[in-house]
Amino acid sequence: MTQAKHTPGPWKIGRAKGKGTARSIWRNDAGFDESCDGNKGYALICRHVHNEANARLIAAGPDMLAALAHIADRAADPSSTENQDSIECALNFICETARAAIAKAKGFEL
Repeated sequence: MTQAKHTPGPWKIGRAKGKGTARSIWRNDAGFDESCDGNKGYALICRHVHNEANARLIAAGPDMLAALAHIADRAADPSSTENQDSIECALNFICETARAAIAKAKGFEL
């Protein structure tokens, strides 16, 4: 698989400066501050998102991509998974990974 060309996650939701309830999506390697407004070290992903649910879905994008890639790898060769000696265990892992990505997109952390 080729290297992703998007800004790596995790992406976080912040308040869009001066835009009421609008949200923005940021990446910050130095730690996250919800008031991120262009401070040094921040990478702006999306400037104005006018719906909290949409902001959560956008911010979960890198996590969902990573989960799907991991699921695809495990499903392609379930016998190669560490500490897993059955297809049932591999399927359980796949379900847990998918549920965690979905939960983040919906605003729930597992």
